[in-house]
Amino acid sequence: MKLTSVDTAAYDPLLGRTYAEIGSDARSSHKCQGMGGLGMLPGMAGGRGGRGGGGGYQLRYSSISGQAAKDETSLFDGVDTSLAAVAQFAGPKPPTALTAGLEAVVNDAKRAQIAFEAGNDAGADAPIEDGLARLRALRARWARWG
Repeated sequence: MKLTSVDTAAYDPLLGRTYAEIGSDARSSHKCQGMGGLGMLPGMAGGRGGRGGGGGYQLRYSSISGQAAKDETSLFDGVDTSLAAVAQFAGPKPPTALTAGLEAVVNDAKRAQIAFEAGNDAGADAPIEDGLARLRALRARWARWG
């Protein structure tokens, strides 16, 4: 069975750091929990941050028939990680205002991404602010839907 690898050494140009560096900073912030020192991380051959070879994750148990024996390419295979998928947690028939609101936030994010990729950082501000305002409004209404 193939193990699903997670490249924590991948560099994120937007954040300007690798995911391992971001995780290391996060763990070092938990000094009161005894996490000041950094131990070996799961899924990494030889421990910390190296690329290539070894390590990975393997699904050992699943309540869904046939899934444990399936080769995966990502930890999120078969999981809808889209923002629109959040609506499923509102029940089998989510409110139209919720689904439409989430769709509008997704469109705001796309507009921001297009502006950012075009080198127009300032042009990404308005769609990000619009999306944040929409999310806050949806969150305020969520209690009534739940």
